[in-house]
Amino acid sequence: MRWSRVLVTALSALALLGACGSPESTSDAAASPDQAVRVNLFGEVRATDGNTLPDDATVEIRLRRQDAEDLESSTVAITTIKADTAPPFPFSLIYQAQDLEPDAHYVLEARAITAQGQLTHATRAAVPLPSPGGGVSVNLQISPIAPQSQAPAPVVTAYQCGATNLIVQSERDDITIYGATEAPLRLTRERSASGTQYRDDAGNGFWSHAREARLTLGGQLRECDEDPDGSRRVAARMAGASVYAVGQEPGWFLTVVPDDRVTLVADYGSQVVVTPPASGHAVNGGWVYNAQTKGHALNIVVRDTPCTDAMSGAQWPRTVTVTLDDRQLQGCGARWDTQTEPAGRPS
Repeated sequence: MRWSRVLVTALSALALLGACGSPESTSDAAASPDQAVRVNLFGEVRATDGNTLPDDATVEIRLRRQDAEDLESSTVAITTIKADTAPPFPFSLIYQAQDLEPDAHYVLEARAITAQGQLTHATRAAVPLPSPGGGVSVNLQISPIAPQSQAPAPVVTAYQCGATNLIVQSERDDITIYGATEAPLRLTRERSASGTQYRDDAGNGFWSHAREARLTLGGQLRECDEDPDGSRRVAARMAGASVYAVGQEPGWFLTVVPDDRVTLVADYGSQVVVTPPASGHAVNGGWVYNAQTKGHALNIVVRDTPCTDAMSGAQWPRTVTVTLDDRQLQGCGARWDTQTEPAGRPS
């Protein structure tokens, strides 16, 4: 199956809304002023192997402590959906802010399980937690549980190292770093007392733990931080998207995959619109896309104007305006010419 029907993306947990179903959540429906503030993690889960999941499978997504061994006692929140359509699977996971321990690290886990209890796909990723009362989009890449002889699909993560933007592609015990040197830098995993460490014979190295990382290049050490916006952009790129956009207050994101679909996840994941492929054309200073379903009309304007994300401060190359019926959403994004820039490699 096409990469564009797979992604990553995460980045590319879950609730299929509209044509995709309704989410189940362990959280109560509404919070009164004297109750703890609720926080929403929302996004998409995509399969990295290019295959749909078994018709009888469910996808389970949970937020849990990273260092705890017992699955149930370490779980903060969980949601499940039926995998009765092709990926991606939009999801919304709500938890109570007071349930998190201040000094603990948390991860999102996604698992696809058949009706017979067979685990077919899984992933585990550190997640940036938003401030209480807010939301953050997280895309998960769910990979098949394969024999040891079969290499798993690669996962990409973006990092900011000072003025340098890195893309790290992980596959088994090796990583490939793009952006640090003129040619891709390939490193092999080695033992580390904490975090994950990679090195090559020349002494170059890369260490990461949670959202922190260090790059050693030519004997010089650089401190790095994970760039969630960059990770989602690269994930969309590798999935074959021609447009990826994100906006805030309330949080939303959009992907346009040529010859496949348009997906808009709005209001922190509470509204999901999936349309057939969009028609698009160039205009003065940008591009316009239109898509439609029986219930919604979607217009997307991508302007060739740099944009700064209102919440994260991230810099994007394009300004994007999305009009869903009579509602307008403003945000930032990226666009690729998929004819000259094919999917499947970081950029």
